Amino acid sequence: MESPSPKFHDNGNVQPPLIRRRRRFCGMGHNQLVLLVVFLVVIKMLPAEKSNLGSNRAALLELWKEVSGRTLLWNVSQQSPCGWAGVLCEKNKVVGLSLPGCSLTGEIPARIIRNLTELRVLSLRMNALQGPLPLDLLQ
Repeated sequence: MESPSPKFHDNGNVQPPLIRRRRRFCGMGHNQLVLLVVFLVVIKMLPAEKSNLGSNRAALLELWKEVSGRTLLWNVSQQSPCGWAGVLCEKNKVVGLSLPGCSLTGEIPARIIRNLTELRVLSLRMNALQGPLPLDLLQ
C-alpha cells in the first residue's frame, strides 16, 4: 500500500501525510493511562473513615468543652464518638447530632460544623444555648 504523498499549501508549506495515530490522554501512553486509572481506583477504595472519624471526634470534643449539659456526659476516652449519646453514625461517619431538651448551655463553637463534613441532622432545640449560630450552618 502506498503512503499518501505530501500536499502543498498555497504558501509553499508542506502538510505531512495523514497518519493514524493513537489518541493520547494529556500526552500519556496507554500503559501510563492504565496505571493512573488503577492508582485512582485503589486510592478511592482506601478507607478514609479513620481521618473522618478523627476530625469528627475532634469537633465533638470541642463542642463538649464549650457546651455543658446532662447529655454531654460522653465517655471521651472512647476513640469513636459513634457510641456517645445523641451522636448518630453511618459507616463510621458522624451524620447526626441529636441533643434536644438536654439542658445544654453555652455557645456553639464556630468551627464545629465545618469539621462534621457528613452531618445531615442537627437537633439542638429546647436547650439554653446562647450566642450567634455558626456561619458554617449556612453552607
